[in-house]
Amino acid sequence: MLLEVVETTSRAGCIAAEIRWISHYRSAGSRLTNLTDGGAGLLNPSVETRRRIGDAMRGNTFWAGKRHTAESKAKMAAAHIGTSMHPNTRAAIGRPDVRSRIATTLSVRQLTPEELVTKRAVASRVLHTAAARDRQRASVTTPMHRAAISARQRSPEAIERIRNIGRANLGRKRSDAFRHACALRWCGRMHTAETKEKMSLWQRGADSHRAKLTWPQVCIIRERYAADHVSQRQLAREFLVQPRTINLIVHHKTWVTA
Repeated sequence: MLLEVVETTSRAGCIAAEIRWISHYRSAGSRLTNLTDGGAGLLNPSVETRRRIGDAMRGNTFWAGKRHTAESKAKMAAAHIGTSMHPNTRAAIGRPDVRSRIATTLSVRQLTPEELVTKRAVASRVLHTAAARDRQRASVTTPMHRAAISARQRSPEAIERIRNIGRANLGRKRSDAFRHACALRWCGRMHTAETKEKMSLWQRGADSHRAKLTWPQVCIIRERYAADHVSQRQLAREFLVQPRTINLIVHHKTWVTA
């Protein structure tokens, strides 16, 4: 038996990687022993697997006529709140044939009074949330509200609060699951040119929350480097920054007014 490593990934990305590689080798004509498309759960199981599951479930009357208690429903709801849908489930319910079967099943099944109450409550909550979101977006678009938000974010208290958060998180590393979630959240999204210009203006010089120097210190560094011929390493030791920072300052690549 010959084992070959085709990819090394994190625990959060292993499911998507397995699905991708199984699809790749199947399209290449390889004879695989996988019974599904990969990942957790049963996504596109083989005909033989479907037959065995059907034979095992057919005639099983254990749950016939039984209903979950209110306590059990509350526990199941709490366990699912805040969790994203599994990639296999999302891929399965997105297929047209699966959606048509679900629609056919729901159209012929009569909902119980409890299910009708729950469905109406969920629909009402969704409409209320959408209306609140629309009101918030409408208020943010007013120039007065946007100016107030900008002034609040540029205040010395807000800048100091962000710096304290940075100092508290110094040396801490994000988990692979958090990095993967952030990558998926921002995948395909791009800042507009207007937003990039605003971010650039806001983070220049002493206005940046990551700034370790001030404009008077930058002027002193440039004057001493030009007049006294002080080395960049010596200036870096005096002002407690990296030599690369001093190099960018004296060559006017950073800390520029325009």
